[in-house]
Amino acid sequence: MHSIHTESDMTYKAHIFGFEAEMTSMISEALFFAGAEPVKFQDVTSFTKSFKLEPPSLIVLPLAAAEQLDLHVILGSDERFDKVAVLIAVDDPYEPGLRGSLENCALDYFLTSQPYHLKRLALAVMSRNPWSEAPTTSGRLLLAEADLERRIGLARAMRIAQFDVAFADTTEDLVKRLSGEESHCIVVANQILASRETFQDCFRNPDLRRVPWIVYNDREILANTEKGKPDVLASLGADPNPDTVLFHVQDILKKP
Repeated sequence: MHSIHTESDMTYKAHIFGFEAEMTSMISEALFFAGAEPVKFQDVTSFTKSFKLEPPSLIVLPLAAAEQLDLHVILGSDERFDKVAVLIAVDDPYEPGLRGSLENCALDYFLTSQPYHLKRLALAVMSRNPWSEAPTTSGRLLLAEADLERRIGLARAMRIAQFDVAFADTTEDLVKRLSGEESHCIVVANQILASRETFQDCFRNPDLRRVPWIVYNDREILANTEKGKPDVLASLGADPNPDTVLFHVQDILKKP
């Protein structure tokens, strides 16, 4: 995939849609100082027409507008839109639809009461380009995490690395998804949901025996990497932050 423009002599286009005039102005200013070329839209027709004619590098819009447009459906309709980063504005991080947007189309979110945070997020998109390098290995990853904030952080890191992320937020959902028809290249799970008993029970199903697992808690990262022992979790180290977990995911999947 091509990268978002980050060279000093280039800017990237950021489409803004769905905000009132004052908020649009603040968002435009934040994006400008982040190095973007903000383009403002007031109506659905002009936004969707421009978006489809020349996809921008970044879209900024409120959660309600993303839901109204079925943005995840639009993004999934054409491979040209695979490079578009989406930042969602919300009044409350616990708004019901936010989780679905972050799982299906949005890279991150910011609070409408703190639009200045958008500059930091836009700079993050540029400095850590989600599409600058194709990963050595990617595929469908199952993420089992009940905590919303941690799930968002981990999902963001995995999606930046081009993984198709599926989600489970209960032990029952984790087991159900693993028993379903969809295959997964790896499981990343909080130990609260994936206890050793749950992990070992899953390996009674021979179809799951070859799937690598990464199980983390607040102190360490575990994985079934020991040769010949797929049902045994061994410690990989400490510091289970998203970047470290992603490193181990990619490192494990590189190996036969």
